[in-house]
Amino acid sequence: VDPRSPLKRFESMAFCACRNTSVQEPGMWGGQTEAPERVLMQLHSAELDRSFAKVGIMDPYVVVTVDGKLVHRTGAAMWAHKRPSWDVSCAVRSEELPGSITVSVWNQNRMRKDVFCGSVTVPITDDMGKLHQKEFTLTKRSQITGAIRLSLAVSGQAQGPLLASMSSLGAELDHIATWLTEGGASTADTDGSQGLTRMRSLALAENALSEQQSQDLAVQLGQNQELGEHPTLLSPTRGQLSEIKASPTKLPAEFRQQSPWKPQPVKADEPTISPRGSMFAEAASAVEATGETIKTVEESAEVAKVILEEAEVDGGFPTPLAGHWECTSTFGLEEFLTNAGLGSFQRRLAMAARWPSWDFKVDQDRIKFINHSAMGDLHEEILLDGSSYTWKDGRSNLLKCHAKWTKTADGGCLTIWRSHAQAAYHEERRVSGDTLTFTLFSQDGTTWGRVFKHSP
Repeated sequence: VDPRSPLKRFESMAFCACRNTSVQEPGMWGGQTEAPERVLMQLHSAELDRSFAKVGIMDPYVVVTVDGKLVHRTGAAMWAHKRPSWDVSCAVRSEELPGSITVSVWNQNRMRKDVFCGSVTVPITDDMGKLHQKEFTLTKRSQITGAIRLSLAVSGQAQGPLLASMSSLGAELDHIATWLTEGGASTADTDGSQGLTRMRSLALAENALSEQQSQDLAVQLGQNQELGEHPTLLSPTRGQLSEIKASPTKLPAEFRQQSPWKPQPVKADEPTISPRGSMFAEAASAVEATGETIKTVEESAEVAKVILEEAEVDGGFPTPLAGHWECTSTFGLEEFLTNAGLGSFQRRLAMAARWPSWDFKVDQDRIKFINHSAMGDLHEEILLDGSSYTWKDGRSNLLKCHAKWTKTADGGCLTIWRSHAQAAYHEERRVSGDTLTFTLFSQDGTTWGRVFKHSP
């Protein structure tokens, strides 16, 4: 005899019955039910940061859409509340491979309208391999609301592991490359001051649906409401749209029809930095004048150290850098990733990653830096007293670092040289008024960067 109360037995039976119930839309994306299976997906589980039910316990379910069209809907995970589990499979059928797939979590509400909890839009390419139980961050109106675990694969493709570039990419890009090949949680350093400090879920930019797509999706879900369009981190401004329309050939072909994934061009009035203006370039010119060459990573790091030691001491502290900064655009990233040998899917995933915000706290001869990245919060304590320090990148490489602050009339420049056995590169963060321009310079002269605005 089951010792549980009648209510508990009913809840258990209802949960088992509902959690495995799913709805495969008959029309499918592309309008052909007999079209070949293009993408295979498994919806495992989710973890929501808060409750979206005003009263009681949540019954979350998942909706899968392509270009705003519903292709799959799971049953509700009854009484699962903030930790639903579905473990169901679905397939996207179409004559051609979709550019992206959006996965949304909703809370079933018997008395009122169902409540949207958050979503993620994942880019799809024919070289993506198999993503096995990867965690993606859920967002709603640019706010993080939880994470969902998915498995994805392009039908008929070899299921071998994805290969990421072994060269250092800098910033949070190394963490994304490691997430692709390894996944799972990352442990922070024992003192908690360096490295990744949260679960390894990847945050991607939100997908903006057109007004008609929003209305169509609401009808398919049985909702008598409009799912309002919200600006995303990768949605171009009016000025950028004009520039894109004027020069459409500047964008890669796979991005021209996928508006949520259009890379942000640099505005005409935004500063750009030439590799020849970097400290490494100046060091190379100085050594070249003596008839010698820089042949190894170690020699490159030594040159940078000499320049640092011989540089003029400006005095003062990097106060223009202090505060909170929000990313407004990215430049040179696709070219940089292509040059580093990354495949199409790796590039699209990195370019779709949620843009970061930065915090700097200045404490005399050191800076406490937090990068609120797509892979969580990355911490670094930057020393400005002329001494070297170590910093661990996203591939767990321990890099030797030297930093220098140079004062300018309208701000200043923080330069950090980093090196380890396989690579050496340096970063510049130039502050001019309320604008901060970050540029990473690789050994081969390629660069990429971001532009930030100071936020009170």
